[in-house]
Amino acid sequence: MSTRRTRLLACAAAAGLVVTYLVAAAPQSLAATTVRHFSGNFIGDARDEIFEYRAGTGADYMFTDFSKEAGFVSYRPLSFTLNLTYAPIPGDFDGDGYDEIFWFGAGTAPDYLWDFVDGDPTRFTQLQLSQGGLYLTVAGDFTGDGADDILWYAPGTQHDEIWEFNPGGFTYTVHPKVLSGDYYTPMAGNFNGDGAEDLVFYGVGDRPDYIWDFEPGSINHTSNPLWPVGANRKPFTIDVAGDGWTDIFWYTPGSTTDPIWNYHAYGFTEIPQTVGGTYDAVSGDFFGDGHGDAFWFGTSSTSVWDWEMTASGLTRTIRNFGSS
Repeated sequence: MSTRRTRLLACAAAAGLVVTYLVAAAPQSLAATTVRHFSGNFIGDARDEIFEYRAGTGADYMFTDFSKEAGFVSYRPLSFTLNLTYAPIPGDFDGDGYDEIFWFGAGTAPDYLWDFVDGDPTRFTQLQLSQGGLYLTVAGDFTGDGADDILWYAPGTQHDEIWEFNPGGFTYTVHPKVLSGDYYTPMAGNFNGDGAEDLVFYGVGDRPDYIWDFEPGSINHTSNPLWPVGANRKPFTIDVAGDGWTDIFWYTPGSTTDPIWNYHAYGFTEIPQTVGGTYDAVSGDFFGDGHGDAFWFGTSSTSVWDWEMTASGLTRTIRNFGSS
């Protein structure tokens, strides 16, 4: 049975937070420190943005206004100073067309949500939330109501739960869920085209993989085995065809083949790819053309893979990030 939690979230000033425009700023090297890149539609236009986050006192950036140039991608950088150690969860939790950032502090640390407004990434309201414990998280619209929900997954025998958010505000219902067993990587996406996002649980190596197929309008789901993938991959979701069906990019650091599972009404088609190298990958529709793109942040360079579906099939253009 679900537990109903309707909270009046306290608005708080973003104390200690500095937001400035920069004339120029390049993504920093991954070799210097641990960096996490994640994407979201924080401005509310047709293009997604990228947040480059460093836990602790490192410099943080948001890259916006991406544009295709001859051989490279231009962008507008914003500098943030957070001085926080959190796990960011991007998602549209109130269904208003703007993605928010849920800053989850593991354990007893306070949690915050940035609610972006007015199409200006320097303007947001900071709300305080509370979720204790240690979790792996992913956001997705599991009910298909337009508001993203959050899976809180604790590997092993600890309890798992889903926060079902409601459109028009930041109230939510807590649904206990159970995913027992080993460590999994959860991914959310609309893999069957029914409008409700589902969950894929990837088990590294020979662990079995699963998909939770959610019923539109409900938090109920059926669990089915997934075609075994194996290996030690770092998969991510992306819509390369621009058809509204979520695909999976099975990226593996190194020189092995990295297939894309392109989902459609008859299952999926495997599209072979080879990335080569070790990167922090982030996907989104960064040019507003309806097709997913992938940024590959490396230790010395960053490239952008831009996909388009043409009459001859799926084509890919590779561009540099920020310089010709």
